[in-house]
Amino acid sequence: MKLFCQTGFPKTICTDQGTNFTAQLTQAFQDVLGVSRRFSTPGHPESMGAVERWNRTLKDMLNKNIQEHGNEWDVHLPYLLFAYREIPHTLTGVSPYQLVYGRLPSGPMTILKEF
Repeated sequence: MKLFCQTGFPKTICTDQGTNFTAQLTQAFQDVLGVSRRFSTPGHPESMGAVERWNRTLKDMLNKNIQEHGNEWDVHLPYLLFAYREIPHTLTGVSPYQLVYGRLPSGPMTILKEF
């Protein structure tokens, strides 16, 4: 809910068919908010390719962080997420941050590029 208060509600939410996403309460909540649902095909996670790619990227980031800092990944997670959101995506040419907020972030990577 915190995210939706900051960014607004999406038009569509794409998920797998886990019970937490198919529950009647979740469906009712989405119906009230006018959010449509799109489910992946059971047993075929590749049908949500962008999500699966993001999951792999995040997993790689967390594994590297754990190798360097031990099991305190939860402390570092907000910084890892910001770093990812700050870097322009090869497909769009802009960062996820810029797509959401309509402006460049003023984080470490952006500041380093200016030098």
